[in-house]
Amino acid sequence: MKFFQTHFTKHHLLHSPHKWFLALLISPIHVAEMHYKNRYHINFVHAKKLFVFDMALVLSIFLLLAGTIFWFIYDPTVTKDVALSFQTTQTRINSGEKIVFTAHYQNNSEVLLTNASLGLRLPNSLVITSAEPKDSFDEQNNTFYLQNLVPGSSGEVNISGILYGEVDKEYNNTAILTYNQEERSASEQVVASTITILRNSVLQASIEAPTAILSHSTVPITLKIKNNGELLLENIKIPLSDVENFSISPIEEPKVGTVESGSWIITNLAPGREVEIKLNM
Repeated sequence: MKFFQTHFTKHHLLHSPHKWFLALLISPIHVAEMHYKNRYHINFVHAKKLFVFDMALVLSIFLLLAGTIFWFIYDPTVTKDVALSFQTTQTRINSGEKIVFTAHYQNNSEVLLTNASLGLRLPNSLVITSAEPKDSFDEQNNTFYLQNLVPGSSGEVNISGILYGEVDKEYNNTAILTYNQEERSASEQVVASTITILRNSVLQASIEAPTAILSHSTVPITLKIKNNGELLLENIKIPLSDVENFSISPIEEPKVGTVESGSWIITNLAPGREVEIKLNM
């Protein structure tokens, strides 16, 4: 194109930048024109038709590629703009102690989030004692129903309870915030997690036994159980089953609890209280 050849020069860049810029915009047309003259015009009978077909094919490939890239990078969700944190009073506690789980959420997006709910996946051995806000908590599903979250709004939920379990075992706790964008039917989720480790137990055991024993003789021992926690412990079951090379049997019925099916059953044990059972081994 004559316009391109005339104005796409250093002189016009310095003295007539608007014409130079216009020439830059139409440069693809100039390139296509030169390509047609050099490759199609002389070599083919139906040069124009073939050229148009080839350009349409190139354009289709370009649009398909652009659409594919857009499909993979486009994210209609607002999960990156919804903040969720989940934590406990402490990550290491004793089995049988009180623990509080706290989840904080905030809508930093510019859209209304509808049908919002916050579900908590907690250890099965957690005995829940309270939940705040109580009115929005579904005890069956461990879920808080938050309704709608307007842009900029935030909130916090808490669950308190007593956690029982195995010592030195990791317990994974997860908070899942589920919602819909206004006028969108697809649900979105934001997830936060924390880990709780039971370092010990509030229920402590100790054994008193003679310092010297005779081989193949029966040894009297005293098994003591103490509640070092701050809460009443209920339904305590301590197996008295035999161990390798030893046979265990109670000498007498314990003052607290009963012996049933080879186990010492204690109905409840108050904080700070210690009970014992005398055994032969």
